[in-house]
Amino acid sequence: MVARDGAVKSNILNFNIGATVDLDIPRSFWSRLAGKYGNIFYLKEKGEDASIEATVKAISTCLREPVGPYNCSQVSFEF
Repeated sequence: MVARDGAVKSNILNFNIGATVDLDIPRSFWSRLAGKYGNIFYLKEKGEDASIEATVKAISTCLREPVGPYNCSQVSFEF
């Protein structure tokens, strides 16, 4: 995960996913994650630290789900 400091006009979150992780977690999860916690509105309301913390918690939650057709199908909205 890369969090770009001071990215005021764009999403601060960027993910570089390895091949083995990409097999277990659907690609759509990463874009939904960035859309939820990296957008300008979330940053203004919660701040960069909260954005990064929520992102890490969402990834951790996803990785604990059993692998299957519905794993990581939702991004948790608040922790």
